[in-house]
Amino acid sequence: MRCIFCKAISDKSKSREHIIPESLGNVEHVLERGVVCDSCNQYFAIKLEKILLDYPYFKHVRHYAGILSKKGKVPLIQGIIGGIVDIGRDKSGTTFISVDNSIIINKITSGQIKHLIVPIINEPEKNDKIVSRFIGKVAIESLAYIFYPTKGWNEEIVDKPELD
Repeated sequence: MRCIFCKAISDKSKSREHIIPESLGNVEHVLERGVVCDSCNQYFAIKLEKILLDYPYFKHVRHYAGILSKKGKVPLIQGIIGGIVDIGRDKSGTTFISVDNSIIINKITSGQIKHLIVPIINEPEKNDKIVSRFIGKVAIESLAYIFYPTKGWNEEIVDKPELD
């Protein structure tokens, strides 16, 4: 078998590629070992998915949906309550606010500050290169997921110049 991205022989690959990252909630749509080689899997995880998942928009989506990271944590988002604070959710879904500033803590506990503002985060720009590359990766992996193990599936995807 050859990797659907770099076209190298990938029979000995150990990792399984999640079409949509686990950190976006996917646990079942996973490609078999070797469909994506270990090197490409690692590349996409670091150079594409991590960057995408660090976008404020995706952090907010993951936070509100309660989607756990691989480390078992819901991403923190930022809010304003007398200053910038972190807003988190524990595994049971309980929201908490992390405030490191003692002045803000005193103002909150004394009732001087009563409102927490959580900014609305806009979607990424329409021509965002990272989002476009991510969608392309998902599309090619989805083709492999649908057609694996039909005879000739690997050659059809790997040898198609339109999919380079």
